[in-house]
Formats: sequence, structure tokens, C-alpha cells
Amino acid sequence: MFYIELKRSIHNKTILYLMTVTVLAHIMGWVLPWGLEGIDNISYEYYMFSTYTVFTQFGFLLFGFVTAYFYNKDYRDKNTIFFNAFGMNAYKYYFIKVTVLMLEEFICLLICSIGSLVVFHSNKFFVFGLLFFSAITLQYFMIVGAISLICKNMLLALGISISYWIISIVLISFGGFFKYLAVFDASNSLYSYVEQFLGGKGQIPTTCIEDIAVEFIILILSIIVICTCCRNSWIKKGV
Repeated sequence: MFYIELKRSIHNKTILYLMTVTVLAHIMGWVLPWGLEGIDNISYEYYMFSTYTVFTQFGFLLFGFVTAYFYNKDYRDKNTIFFNAFGMNAYKYYFIKVTVLMLEEFICLLICSIGSLVVFHSNKFFVFGLLFFSAITLQYFMIVGAISLICKNMLLALGISISYWIISIVLISFGGFFKYLAVFDASNSLYSYVEQFLGGKGQIPTTCIEDIAVEFIILILSIIVICTCCRNSWIKKGV
């Protein structure tokens, strides 16, 4: 079923949509320092941090729509009955969709990272950008995908996703467990460590990497609960 879903995604040009928003995020990473701060000659290090900021601060807007549409198209085309006939359940359906999105997005990120390497003639943060941008987008795919599993309406799913993003930013200010709601957000400590790392002033501590791992564990557990609750209703969304 993964192969079939991948072929359907390619046929539906999902990767082109992902490439568009990924390229847009990288362009914004270059334009914003120039437009907002008047920096004419942006360095590779500053560009990487600016692009990281775009991914963390505008990611739900950029990648949320594509993700919600990816699920909503199945509901509109009444494909859930087809998936169910081939023995797929809500768990397989969800994780196959996320895996397809992530595979295509990784290709998009790889192309954009190579492009940045060529433009700035440096590969110093090539691996960092590829890994961290992949982790950030995977977070969006998982969250918006889970919401789309609950909500049939694409605009409603997108609205709830943005609401989650805003609420998580507010809750992060309380610290403690709430920091795991959005580890990559600028309100969290990881953001300042990334700024120092890209500026050559320090390293990202292992505690921040552990925080990222904890966030994804919490996400996976939450998604399993959501898939369990939607194990029957997700089929009806395509009827």
C-alpha cells in the first residue's frame, strides 16, 4: 500500500506543492533579513538561522495547508473505503500518509540544501539544515495529519492546526511539561542554542536533543490514541 500511495501522491503532484513551499521558506530566509533589517550581504550562517526561523515560525502556515489537502483529497475522492477493502486501518493509513509526505519533503529539502550550498559555496551546516528542517516538517506532518484524521473539512483542520500552534506558544511560557508542545518554537530554549551554534558561539546541548526526542515520543503516543478513537470514523469520512 505504501508504493500505491506514493504513486498516487506523485500523480497528484503533492511533491510539487511541497517543493513550492520549501523553496518559498528558503527564499523567505534570505528576503526577511534584507527586508526587515536592511542586511545587504547576508552570510551563510545568518541565512541558515533566518531560514530556521521561517521553518519554526511559519511552518504551520506553509506546510499545514499541503498536509490537510493531502488527507482531504482522500475524503473527497472517497478513497477510504478502497483502503479499508485492502485491509488498511486508521493506524496504517495515518503512518503511510506521513511517511510519504516526509519522503517527498526530504527530497525537497535535499535539493534546496544543495542549492544553498552552491549559492553560498559552503557545506558547513548542510547536515544540520537537512536534519533539523526534516524534524521540524515531520512535526507539522504528524500534528496536522492527526487533526485531519479527526476533521473531514480541510479548512477546519487547518484552522485547528493554527489554533494549536498559537495555544502551544502561550503554554510554553509556563515552562515545565508545556515546552514539549513546540520544542522548535522561538519561545523555547532550543532556539537560542541554535542561534549560538550557527553563529559559531557554542554547541547545541544534548538536553535539547533529548527534548526533541521526548516531543516526538509524546506525539506518537497521542497519535496512537487518536487513531484508536478514529479507527471506524475515518472510513466514514470518505463516504
